[in-house]
Amino acid sequence: MKKIASIALLATICTCAFAQSATETGLTYTFDFADPESLTPPVAEPAVKEGVSVRDITFTEGPIAISFTENPSSNTHVRIFHSYNAGCDLRIYDGESMHVTLTEPGYYLQSISFEMSLTGTTSDIDFNPSAGTYIWEENLWQADSDDTTSLTLTSILQSRTTRMTITLNTPTHIDQIPGDTEEIPIFDNVYYDLQGRPLNGKPQTPGIYIHNGRKISI
Repeated sequence: MKKIASIALLATICTCAFAQSATETGLTYTFDFADPESLTPPVAEPAVKEGVSVRDITFTEGPIAISFTENPSSNTHVRIFHSYNAGCDLRIYDGESMHVTLTEPGYYLQSISFEMSLTGTTSDIDFNPSAGTYIWEENLWQADSDDTTSLTLTSILQSRTTRMTITLNTPTHIDQIPGDTEEIPIFDNVYYDLQGRPLNGKPQTPGIYIHNGRKISI
């Protein structure tokens, strides 16, 4: 009886496990350029009206790494700048790029939101992405697929941002396997004696038997 009950329970659990729908958990990480000393690695806050180059720096948060590529034809390059009346922000100039890379398996880029600098209404954030879609009106990048692990954002004109928040997907489910919607038979319609031994057909001798997980009397 215990043996059959265990088999039935295991079959039921398997059926439920493979039938459940996909679920995902979102993780968010923020790079705060308004507080450059909070970054990893930290950057000393520049003096007012001065900037610090970040071209050789790779910033990390959790499984995310961001780095930069300069535009060699530009006179001014990517940097953290300290405005007179608006604090610090990250400035990526025309034709320069930010590279977002996931350094650990099992994570996928979902979205990146940007907070625009307060240095003026002309300090728009605009990127040409290597994948996904950048929504200029919302200062938001969104993935077009669920398997994006790296991204290059090339700045159009001058992009100034104080913070960027990256949201990742981490799949937590087991994908369904072919045929997982088929019913799994729990019982085999065989009669067993109380010692768990299968019998050849329905017993003719009066007594207590096990049939389809139930104790019956004949």
